[in-house]
Amino acid sequence: MEPSLQPGGILHWSSKGTQLRPYFRINYKITPDLSTSLRYRYDYNDYETTNDNGEYHRDSVNRLDLYLRYKINNTWSVQYQGTVYKHASDQYEYKNGKTWSTENAFTLRYKWNDWFSPYIEYDYLDKQGYYDGEGNIPESRYRIGMTFTL
Repeated sequence: MEPSLQPGGILHWSSKGTQLRPYFRINYKITPDLSTSLRYRYDYNDYETTNDNGEYHRDSVNRLDLYLRYKINNTWSVQYQGTVYKHASDQYEYKNGKTWSTENAFTLRYKWNDWFSPYIEYDYLDKQGYYDGEGNIPESRYRIGMTFTL
């Protein structure tokens, strides 16, 4: 099985401004049911944000994602996604006290048909939690979502 290169991008709008997220992904199918991908993405902000010292800077993020997918059958699949990301500016830190952090996501997906797939996901977000003035707290996230393919 040959690897494939997949360029892409995401455009994200918020009340703070626009974020451009260009990426490229290398996909490799190990077996018909097992595949892996490696993606580099640069999250560019066109707006400034305040760092922990109250200073305004334009911060962007470099991120690297590793995916491992297993197709259980024609309708069910599972995926692991490990992510490492780092602020482009050393003027910013995550709530773990570092300029970089990690995430680990586990997803169970159901393929309803060729264009619709609902999923559930559990993410461990490293020690990015912040509560009552204290940071470096382990944090998790649960998601329920759906993917549409056009």
